[in-house]
Amino acid sequence: MGNPSFKEHQAYAPVHQFHEMKDGIPYNRQYSEMWTGNWWWEDQLPDGATVAPIILASDETQLSIFSGDKNAWPLYLTVGNIEKRVRRKPTSRAWILLGYIPVSSLECFSKERRSVEGCQLFHDCVKKMLQPLIEKGIQATEMGVYPEQCRIACCRENSCPQCSVKPWDRGKWKPRSSVYRDPEDVIATLAKQSQGYHPQKFIDQNLRPLNPFWKDLPLCNIFDSMTPDLLHQMHKGVFSDHTSKWARSSVENGDNEIDARFCAMPAHPSLRHFKNGISGVTQWTGGEYQSMAKVFLGTVVGAADDGVDYMYYAHFESHWAFHKEKQVFVDLGICKQFNIPKMHNVCHYGYGYNSETTERLHIDLAKAGYHASNKRKYMVQMTVWLRRQEAVQRFASYLQWAVPGYVAELTGEEEADNEDEDEEEAEEKDQDITEYKVAKRPPLRGTVTSIEKDYDADWFIWYLNEFFTDYSIDRANGDPLTNDTVFPIYKQIRLSLPSLPEALSENQIDVVHATHAEPEVWTWKGLTPAKPALTSTVLVRVGTNDPSKGPLHGLQAARVYLLFRLPLHIGSYPHPLAYVRWFKPFNSAPVKDSLLFKLSYSTRMRERHCSIIPVTRIMQTCHLYPNFGRLVNPLWTSHQILDQAPSFYLNPYLRHRDFYLFRYQVHLFLKAKEDFAREIQRKRARRA
Repeated sequence: MGNPSFKEHQAYAPVHQFHEMKDGIPYNRQYSEMWTGNWWWEDQLPDGATVAPIILASDETQLSIFSGDKNAWPLYLTVGNIEKRVRRKPTSRAWILLGYIPVSSLECFSKERRSVEGCQLFHDCVKKMLQPLIEKGIQATEMGVYPEQCRIACCRENSCPQCSVKPWDRGKWKPRSSVYRDPEDVIATLAKQSQGYHPQKFIDQNLRPLNPFWKDLPLCNIFDSMTPDLLHQMHKGVFSDHTSKWARSSVENGDNEIDARFCAMPAHPSLRHFKNGISGVTQWTGGEYQSMAKVFLGTVVGAADDGVDYMYYAHFESHWAFHKEKQVFVDLGICKQFNIPKMHNVCHYGYGYNSETTERLHIDLAKAGYHASNKRKYMVQMTVWLRRQEAVQRFASYLQWAVPGYVAELTGEEEADNEDEDEEEAEEKDQDITEYKVAKRPPLRGTVTSIEKDYDADWFIWYLNEFFTDYSIDRANGDPLTNDTVFPIYKQIRLSLPSLPEALSENQIDVVHATHAEPEVWTWKGLTPAKPALTSTVLVRVGTNDPSKGPLHGLQAARVYLLFRLPLHIGSYPHPLAYVRWFKPFNSAPVKDSLLFKLSYSTRMRERHCSIIPVTRIMQTCHLYPNFGRLVNPLWTSHQILDQAPSFYLNPYLRHRDFYLFRYQVHLFLKAKEDFAREIQRKRARRA
């Protein structure tokens, strides 16, 4: 908390945040950081005092890659006073390493006792490391994967670490037996068990005979402090191991059909393209699970019977909706029951924190030190190496604070994902338009003839004259347009997206691509393979948004074929231009079953509808699911699917901002319409 780099990113007092104003009164309260919660307001402290919530994270990780079987079990600590978006960045060093918990096979115990003794060793070590904090009294939040959470809660791994739900109720949405565990009750039950009384509660709550480290933390309810484990419970557990497999089993031709759909899915810079499908992937990473989940809904729409709606809820944006439709899995004989611990844990989600935050810390605070050692008595060498690294980093931070203009050069410092290339890019800024960056010097040039041929930009001169008319561009002194007129061409443009409070940690840079296809060429180095054309699908602002007509009102989807500038001898316009092909305007409501917005290309006089627009009207890129139908066309390919498919669906899972804008906002809009219609019915009933 004394780090000067966190000065503008910490809070010491609680606040109330509201999303909007209604009749001059704050409305729709927003919960994000810890200091926006109710509990901080309830803690009345004397003047000069503040709350310092402690966040702990632990997870055993493997150090050696191919041999050696070397593991480490680090325990990390940070404080909740630091903003989440800062705390999530590994380079901010908002987390510190408290110590390493011993990793031992415990061969001195019998096989029956090793599991319990290993858990007790964990609790004893954590208690030892937290002793200075225990004496002061702390409020703690625990972040860990599911097995770690069960170990901390002193329960077995087939139980919920947060509540005492019965095994036969785990498949239900908000089961009646789901009551949060009481720390005092659990401590009393464990004490009676240790004294040989064998209470029935010990069996009912599926506990282990342990002496927990948290029993001496008077201000901590450990069961109410555990955060979701999205990687292991959701991405790998519920989605990959269960829901996606059930959905694939219900599709005609099963994995072969799903693989073909993944192969034909359009590409996007923020998505991984599974060019060989997913059934053959044996080793999955967290990023691959997320990439698969972002497009999975699009691969199963229309692949099963019309009455099978369960697959449309695979992403659990509405947990109740999935539980409402899940019985069809049993009816089809795909599964027998839903008493799965990971599926039950979804009921407890909603903190805004998850265990993925600390997965990256293993590289800097465990694996890097191991690789710097000689692999013998490596734990001692790791601690010495880390202590020296922290000393250098602290001194560098002090110099940056004390010496104006000083920039520390630290080894191992991550480079920014999207750095500003000052030598190549220039930024255009205006409060009323989309901010963007383009190359100072366009890398390509082309005549009208080559543009129409290479970029598939038919009637280019006609659409350009239409642009001159629409934007009142004076060409009195300009040269006439001919097929030999040369235009500067860009390969891409980077958009700076406006930040959303719901997705502050997400990358705000969005890249719009527009390149032509290149054939294979024989060179002195050999055969250079052919490159397909890259065309981005985007959302364009075509009018003022009217919230009463839906969140997508005023937006229209388009496909960008060409990015260029006007030559000075033709006309003057301050911004680059884009040649786009339009999709039809969005309906006010999505398709009923899938809740996806359906799209198809717009035409005029049986010809495709195109335009030339300023890039400042492009709000962001988007991703489209092809409408595969019952069976995918075997001739469809990922590079040509945007030309081959007859219709598409807007992907609301591309990024967090897309989910917020095209799923959550749509949900609120539909709910408001239903409430309004219900209110009208009530008024009519009263009159009758």
